Amino acid sequence: MLIGAALAVIVFLGSAPDIRPCWHTLLLLVSMASTMSWFNLLANECVAVLETFGIKFGISSSILGITVLAWGNSVGDLVADTALARQGKSKMAVAGCFGSPLLSDLLGLGVALTSYTTTNGSLKAHLSTQNKIAAGFLALSLASSIFTFVNFRFACPRWYAYVLLAQYSAFMVGSVLAEGLHHS
Repeated sequence: MLIGAALAVIVFLGSAPDIRPCWHTLLLLVSMASTMSWFNLLANECVAVLETFGIKFGISSSILGITVLAWGNSVGDLVADTALARQGKSKMAVAGCFGSPLLSDLLGLGVALTSYTTTNGSLKAHLSTQNKIAAGFLALSLASSIFTFVNFRFACPRWYAYVLLAQYSAFMVGSVLAEGLHHS
């Protein structure tokens, strides 16, 4: 923290508000690396807290992942996409609904799997009942969205929101029941 404060003073004293310093790009890169480090630290702490709650209350990591962790990851998107839709930027909001999770999946899984397989070889993953349920509901959601968007010329009807909420509710019930059957 002291190093950061000292660097902040140097940047403040060594720069002018109307002139971009020659080390601007370096500062951006250092800032980005610092931000990523903080996010990584916070994410690890959040996961540790969730695992502690899971152990304390006997809740599996799968259920915590599809509820608390997933909801926490989605709050920012919900707020941003809702704000965009209310401002009349519905196309941007819909693009964000699909683009943000897609980017997270492709980058998150892509980087993690590439890193793992580079050092350890191929990854052998167990396809659990939980994973099968999640994959099935993901396929259902995507297929019904494509069907609805195409058939309504990409003017999504209001009732489709309720269809998606029903699908999500069925997914949650199915996941919790599968987890309950797995542990009994």
